[in-house]
Amino acid sequence: MGMPYWPGHANFILMKIGNRHRALVEAMRRREVLVRDRTADPGCDGCVRITLGTLAHTQKGMAALESSLKEIAWHPEN
Repeated sequence: MGMPYWPGHANFILMKIGNRHRALVEAMRRREVLVRDRTADPGCDGCVRITLGTLAHTQKGMAALESSLKEIAWHPEN
């Protein structure tokens, strides 16, 4: 989807959304997918964390992420 992220081996992904991070958290919450705003953490300005679970949860999360990014008019340069 074009957003920078940090690869890892845990059950979550840390993504850099930029100045639209709060709007994304709210849009995902409306879709019943919880995303943690990590922008207050050192070195994580504009970042959110999404946890991955079962295949069904991950599919729901990815669909919610795609529609939420469209809703908040996010672009990679934001």
